[in-house]
Amino acid sequence: MDAIEKWNEAMVRANANHEARVKDAQRLLAEAKEIYDNDLRHIQEDWNKSK
Repeated sequence: MDAIEKWNEAMVRANANHEARVKDAQRLLAEAKEIYDNDLRHIQEDWNKSK
């Protein structure tokens, strides 16, 4: 491989790695939102029961 091929391979790998990190972060955010929504629903239910 020449330098350009090595550079291109490095960029392809870096991009794939970045995309994987972004997808993982999106998954974690979705999980956090689901937990938050569930907690909020329970708080609202408890609040409504206490009225």
